[in-house]
Amino acid sequence: MSNVIEILLVQLNNKIIGINLKEIREVIPYVKHFRIPKIPQLYLGLINVRGEIWILVDFEKLLFKRGAKIDVKKNKILITKHYDRQISFLVDNVEDILELTVGEIHKIKKEGKGKECFIGEIYYKKKIIPIINLKGLILKEIKELEEIDFNYFIE
Repeated sequence: MSNVIEILLVQLNNKIIGINLKEIREVIPYVKHFRIPKIPQLYLGLINVRGEIWILVDFEKLLFKRGAKIDVKKNKILITKHYDRQISFLVDNVEDILELTVGEIHKIKKEGKGKECFIGEIYYKKKIIPIINLKGLILKEIKELEEIDFNYFIE
């Protein structure tokens, strides 16, 4: 069905965020990252996934402006499908995968800087869950991302 969208729900800082599953190549358990000096704090460092080197982004730092607490048994890493930029994202855990129709994704009601970083929002377990435009985040410059209050859009 062409109007079905699969949404990956991930947990960050006890909040749930949605991501279009088409933007994710794979989800892997946490692998040790290697810190690189003098890179923005948004990046945890580099990881090696089967011989490929990926930048590891602290998704919690990006969205909530505070660093993630790494739990090697629980954390997951999202490997993206945007091969022009080898970027992966550290998340607390994976919550669920939902199959939704296009009509079940609603426009973000809140206005403000950063709204373009969201595809929309859904209703899940009596909560409003924002759906992140992962490609949009990847293509933005670090300085732009640091200026956005993503917490405003996430309940």
